[in-house]
Amino acid sequence: MKKIKFLWCIPLLSLWLTACGGPSVCDCDRESIKEDPDEEVLQKCRKKLGSMEIKDVLKELEQCS
Repeated sequence: MKKIKFLWCIPLLSLWLTACGGPSVCDCDRESIKEDPDEEVLQKCRKKLGSMEIKDVLKELEQCS
């Protein structure tokens, strides 16, 4: 269920990146990522955020309010 929740984030995030031109880890489904931070989910998130390292993605998630 968590992964399904995350999947809708990908097209929305892609549209947001196109419209606003600025990626943010906080715009991914951070609750799903925090609950179930598996490699596949993190890779998909990172792919949308450019060349960020997974450890940087996790660090940014820590700072999401």
